[in-house]
Amino acid sequence: GGGMAGGGCPPGHKMSNPVVFMDIRIGNSQAGRIECELFKDKVPKTVDNFVKICTGECGRGRVTKVPLHYKGCPFHRIIAGFMAQGGDFSRRNGTGGESIYGQKFQDEKAGLELKHSEPGLLSMANSGPDTNGSQFFILFDEAPHLDGKHVVFGKVVNGMSIVKEMEGVHTDTNDRPTRPVQISNCGILQPSIPVPMTPQELEEKNPPPTEAEAPAEPEEKTMSYALMVKLLKKGVLQPEELLEGSDWSVARDGEDVYYWNQASNETSWELPKCAKKAMPTAPPADAPNPQQAAID
Repeated sequence: GGGMAGGGCPPGHKMSNPVVFMDIRIGNSQAGRIECELFKDKVPKTVDNFVKICTGECGRGRVTKVPLHYKGCPFHRIIAGFMAQGGDFSRRNGTGGESIYGQKFQDEKAGLELKHSEPGLLSMANSGPDTNGSQFFILFDEAPHLDGKHVVFGKVVNGMSIVKEMEGVHTDTNDRPTRPVQISNCGILQPSIPVPMTPQELEEKNPPPTEAEAPAEPEEKTMSYALMVKLLKKGVLQPEELLEGSDWSVARDGEDVYYWNQASNETSWELPKCAKKAMPTAPPADAPNPQQAAID
């Protein structure tokens, strides 16, 4: 029997997610191989871009005029407790790269809905909405402050020990590794092929009619206190004035403003109600400064 025309999928089957590999070199030695499952079922366009830059099958970029290939490409920015960023095969410093579709391509909505919830997830680097190229990052830990801003497109399924090794590499003040960390080779391990659906998946595809459920409350987005302190120290975030009469202060992350409670180590995107109550309309004329009193 011949193959399936047009990569169609027979009834009761679905296309599997492809798996790619990256062999990592740190300094002068091979650290080992990272294998990543890519979420083609959620973000096919983003995955296709990544797979084809892993194989190098698209030749040279129209914009950068260099091979669209991750082979030999460095991880130019590594922040322990946060992520390793790479994929700039043209300028090798975070200012270059290009997608297989041209310089930039759009965010796939399903990828913005996936959470930066655990170490080993792969997500696209960008410079704002709809600016995906070839740069990506691998998480060392959860990073909920990136949710909804970066397209999550895969996860490490083998070789997390290599990711840990990358996290431990010494970096300079610009978070650039002092020993080169690069992708010495990369490619596809398992292409996307039709696989039978599980009974559960078949049911999800053709669900029996159910009562409409109330939509779930959206979860509050917060980042870990440890990462926030680190980013504050690096100047990625700027702390601002303390909100008087409460433990909350204002912090900024680029355009975004959010609130940090120094006492409970909470962060919040909304101005907390207690802080609103605590903000005095006008300070009383001759009241001593309570913070001053506490310091003396």
